[in-house]
Amino acid sequence: MEPHISGKPTDGPISKIINRKISTRITSYILSRNLPVTPNQISLLSFLTAVAASLLYVARLPALAGVLVQTSSIIDGVDGELARARRISNPVGAFVDSILDRLADALIIISLTIIALENGGYTGFSLDLQRY
Repeated sequence: MEPHISGKPTDGPISKIINRKISTRITSYILSRNLPVTPNQISLLSFLTAVAASLLYVARLPALAGVLVQTSSIIDGVDGELARARRISNPVGAFVDSILDRLADALIIISLTIIALENGGYTGFSLDLQRY
């Protein structure tokens, strides 16, 4: 009997409508071929994809970077699906995944901040320290 591949009850609308439709297919492929891939390896792949996206933002390739951000998000769903389907979920893996997710988020935000600052930033806010 094939394991059930599922999302999480906390999935947001983008995950439900887009990401899970793709990630469950990736997970099914891994399971159907019994590929020796671990959830932690998938977490690392998702993180590295986000790192590449952040570098592409800084390199002024925002469309390609955006595609990689979304790809990273899709891949990030595979690790949990794979762990649940193989019944190998554990607190350490979940912790590692969440840390890598937050680092990925930070890198994306930092890269977007760098671009914004180089382009003049938000002009509606000014910190004039000489006034004080």
